[in-house]
Amino acid sequence: MHTCFNAPSLPDKEFIYEWAGRQTELSLNYQKTGIGMSNSPEGRKKKREMLSALDMAFKNRASLDLRTEYISRYRKVFVDHLEDPGTFENFRFFCVPESDEMIMFYLSIWTGDMASAMLYLHYYGKSLSGKYRFSPTGEAWRVMAENEGIAENERIKAESVAKEIRANKLQNICFFGGGLLPERLYDNCLGGKRVSLFETGPVTERKILLSPSSVTPPNFLKVYHDSLLNASKYVELKNSTDLVVMHGVSMYLGKEREAMATALKNAGALLRAGGIMMFDYLLMTEGMLRTATAQHWPGAKDMLIFKNPKEAILEANYVVNLANELGPARFYVSSMEITMNRRWGPTSVRCHIVKST
Repeated sequence: MHTCFNAPSLPDKEFIYEWAGRQTELSLNYQKTGIGMSNSPEGRKKKREMLSALDMAFKNRASLDLRTEYISRYRKVFVDHLEDPGTFENFRFFCVPESDEMIMFYLSIWTGDMASAMLYLHYYGKSLSGKYRFSPTGEAWRVMAENEGIAENERIKAESVAKEIRANKLQNICFFGGGLLPERLYDNCLGGKRVSLFETGPVTERKILLSPSSVTPPNFLKVYHDSLLNASKYVELKNSTDLVVMHGVSMYLGKEREAMATALKNAGALLRAGGIMMFDYLLMTEGMLRTATAQHWPGAKDMLIFKNPKEAILEANYVVNLANELGPARFYVSSMEITMNRRWGPTSVRCHIVKST
């Protein structure tokens, strides 16, 4: 059977099925029938072997604190999710027990630490020993991240932010829902800047600054543990921000158009005249569908994800117009870019808007 190590050599259609489609099919069938791994002797054996491999990974490679948490708390999470045959196939295909980053990614999403989970897509995160590192080349996680359209999409977005900051010599940057700021890993783009971040997750200035020595820290960093929908009440930020970045947020706000428009209105209050707002809409790929099913991404059923770029572009224009009606700031669209992947097709629509008044 194929694994993530040999599947990239397959033709595109077969690659996508092996990489994502098969896992989705198994997971959807499990949701429909309730027939899991424990419903057959062979399934029970495979599940036991996978859990045994995870046990050994934590025993041999994890810090004492993480190993203790695994025994007392996290192991049951793996037991429950691996009952889904699609999740089991995902673990088999991506050789999860062999890769620290694979294991930590799943721990992150299944315990609600989405900021840490997203950082791994940029080849950076914690090993089981608790040390931050760039993911080793040749291991399963690195192979996954190099070939997965969703992961490449995140890196392209981060690179686009770095390019915007460098090209326009921007100094004051605000992130709406920016997690652990993976953008800082690209071209040292946040080094020496003034950075503010609205984030309701478990993010602190100290956690963000635990970064490679090659990455220059911001001159100023402030985390506001508040909803981005309340950003305009912070008077110290008003009319002074060069760039507001709201990547990866529309999927959670977008089904409520008024909430997305209100987020843009808050950006307008913070931005100086001529300031820039960047946001995006995700597009459904086979990889995204697998994420929502076999990988059990939290809240996936309620996310707004578009079928094609045309739908996303129409929505973006609608929301910008709605934000302009809310006033007082007004925006105009400077560009909309479709993010393309060679094998997966379009993965997102990225929008740049500018505050005109």
